[in-house]
Amino acid sequence: MSEKAVVRKQRRVSSIWIIPGVALMLGGWMLFDAILRADPVVEIRFETAEGIEAGRTKVKTRNIEIGLVEEVRLSEDFSEVIVSARIDRESAGLLKEDTQFWVMRPRIGIGGISGVGTLLSGAFVVLEPGSASAKRREFKGLDAQPTTPASAEGVRLSVFSEDSGSVNLGDPILYRGRRVGQVDAAEFELENDRFRYDIFVKAPYDSLVTAPTRFWKASAIQLQADANGFAINADSLGSVLAGGIAFDLPGGARPGAVVGDGARFQLFGSKGDIDQFPHQYYAEYLLFFNDSVRGLKVGAPVEYRGIEVGHVEDVSFSYFKGREFFGADEVPVPALVRIYPGHFQLEDTEDGLARMRGLVTQHASKGLRAALQRGNLLTGNLFVSMDFFPESEAYVFGAGVDWGYEVFPTHSVGLEQIERRILGILDTVDRLPLEDLTSEVREAIAHARTMFDNSKGLIENLDTIFSSDETQALPEGLERTLAAVEAAMEGVAPDSGVYRELETSFRKLNAALSDLQRLAQKLERRPNAILFSQPAESDPEPKAKR
Repeated sequence: MSEKAVVRKQRRVSSIWIIPGVALMLGGWMLFDAILRADPVVEIRFETAEGIEAGRTKVKTRNIEIGLVEEVRLSEDFSEVIVSARIDRESAGLLKEDTQFWVMRPRIGIGGISGVGTLLSGAFVVLEPGSASAKRREFKGLDAQPTTPASAEGVRLSVFSEDSGSVNLGDPILYRGRRVGQVDAAEFELENDRFRYDIFVKAPYDSLVTAPTRFWKASAIQLQADANGFAINADSLGSVLAGGIAFDLPGGARPGAVVGDGARFQLFGSKGDIDQFPHQYYAEYLLFFNDSVRGLKVGAPVEYRGIEVGHVEDVSFSYFKGREFFGADEVPVPALVRIYPGHFQLEDTEDGLARMRGLVTQHASKGLRAALQRGNLLTGNLFVSMDFFPESEAYVFGAGVDWGYEVFPTHSVGLEQIERRILGILDTVDRLPLEDLTSEVREAIAHARTMFDNSKGLIENLDTIFSSDETQALPEGLERTLAAVEAAMEGVAPDSGVYRELETSFRKLNAALSDLQRLAQKLERRPNAILFSQPAESDPEPKAKR
């Protein structure tokens, strides 16, 4: 049996639904378009809502109104204030990830007076556009107006110091007396126990900040008394009054690579510290002295034959922490010193530091030692002198107790012993029998006076002799005698007859002496020559040829 097909008529959508469908589509499109065209709403979190009122406080950028605060409420934990503000659609492109908000209020600070106009118009929220590509709708508002706009061209750095000194928010950044930036933030890092300052150096001066650059407090006035005497270090009067931070290259340094955002530098106390410690890399050594360290202060120089190569970082017994040392016969005093490779004309780099360590190790085995020396007799300050002492015992680095630092060998010059010897000499002089010596000196003086009196009488006698008439006439008699001798000598002149006769007589006498000399020589050879004549010699005979 075959089945029959069941034919059913398909239901069609009624045309009546076309109109609602179109209306729904149009409504959706209009809603979507309204959402796209609607002004965006942002949420900004502030510490306080002082000066902010819903429906009245405006949002501005570059003093142009771009929005309005619609709602002000507390956060769920009541720790913050949430401000909802509607921003004009045309300004929605300013809402980037790094956009900043803060409330403009009247403010008086070191950098000047700002927000005076709000005394009449009231406070308003400031929007500082960002430069990031990502967008954002929730922001953390700033407590105060930033000293540097986020869009400013330049470099942002961080400098660190162990004390705050006189550096404050908004203080200038100076380069050779010219303002080139400002301090953007100042806070204390609890974990590192130091102060951090975020600073900004504007373009084109940002190219002056390189790796060897050093920063110091421009308002510091430093009075220093060290082994070299007294010194006062200070910047110009304008810098001292204005305060802030200055930077430059240390003396003799060459510019290095230009640094970028986020670079970190140490903040020195004064420019004098820069001149004293111009290098960044250093090696620390622990010294143990058996002499008294009274007068050895932190910052005292470490010198090699008169040339400064480092400084004293610390003098303390803290390096004995956890070790028994009071039972020893002699308890040395530890001192921590820093040696800089740059002072040895080596590169201020890791390689230069490694090379310096190798040289120090090598020369220590040849007798290089550290010793205390008196730098200033007026102040009594000491310094550490490095020199060679060939008689010292051999030393090997790393041998013995691990103190946490490399221990550099020392040599005792016995400053106290020298002082004791000087005092002993003074005591010896004090014990000399000065009274006996004084009496003997007096007797010698009396004897000398007697001799002087006798000499005085002798001089008076000589004066009497020389003043007599006979003595006065003596020169005239001598003059007459010399005249007579001169007249006699004129008779024996070379062209006179007497002179020729004397010459003939002397010639005859010379010939007679020559004959007498020949006779004496002949008698010496033949004593009988006077009695017997010499036999005649035979005639010579020629010899025949062979």
